[in-house]
Amino acid sequence: MKIQEQWINVFGVPVALSSRADIVKWCENRLKNDEKTRIVTANPEILLRARRDIWFKRVIEMADLVTPDGAGVCWAAAFFGMTENSTNLFEIIRIFLRTLWVAVFGRNARKIFPERVSGSDLLWDIAKIACERNLKVYLIGGKRATAHRAARRISAYYPGLDIKGFVPDHVATPYSSYVLHDEISNFKPAIVFVAYGSPKQEEWINQNMHRYPSIQLAMGVGGALDFIAGNASRAPLRLQNHALEWFWRLYQRPSRLIRVLRAVILFPIIILLSRIKKHYAKKF
Repeated sequence: MKIQEQWINVFGVPVALSSRADIVKWCENRLKNDEKTRIVTANPEILLRARRDIWFKRVIEMADLVTPDGAGVCWAAAFFGMTENSTNLFEIIRIFLRTLWVAVFGRNARKIFPERVSGSDLLWDIAKIACERNLKVYLIGGKRATAHRAARRISAYYPGLDIKGFVPDHVATPYSSYVLHDEISNFKPAIVFVAYGSPKQEEWINQNMHRYPSIQLAMGVGGALDFIAGNASRAPLRLQNHALEWFWRLYQRPSRLIRVLRAVILFPIIILLSRIKKHYAKKF
């Protein structure tokens, strides 16, 4: 059963527009009822891949919840919502430019755009639930024992939480190695966070969740374990609030330039073109 809240269709992917608090409550209820739950935290890169990769799109569609992880996704949801009933092409373009301006320079972005629900934040929320309900948590991904160090930091924040991280360096792949398989089978976690980056983390969850009866909830968390372990730092809140987190990540890793250009330039353009296409489809 999917979360019964408002959602928006982005390239055929249903993205939930619920508040972070509502999503956390939903996760808590799913864990309480022992319902298998797959969560995808979708950023512009993930949605662009789903648009061109039918198989990956099907993997995303099989998730029980897709959250808007990224200012670009929140902007797209607001833009689609504001132009849903627009019949004038120039009005659509005006709203496009206005919402982009508000996203970067405006002070009312939080009032206009849906709340961002990132994997980095949701991980901590779910870890808190796990601690309260005595559920085991397992972390996978990252180099040089990143998952292990992240597990230690989360455990320090939530004393009593039974959490482990997979230590050996390994290739990010949808298929579990014998060592990883044995660790999960023996530890029997209820919650698994996979930090392989997209699409491998979503593919891993799709390929492996059914193999381990103990796993109730699985979520791809991208670079969240690097933030927790101290390998990298999240963008200052001011940059996050002005949709400039991409600038911080590019500053830290210039090699991300092509990925940033896709998310910051290509994504808004395709969103606009898809809305214009829908406009003409209605017209004719």
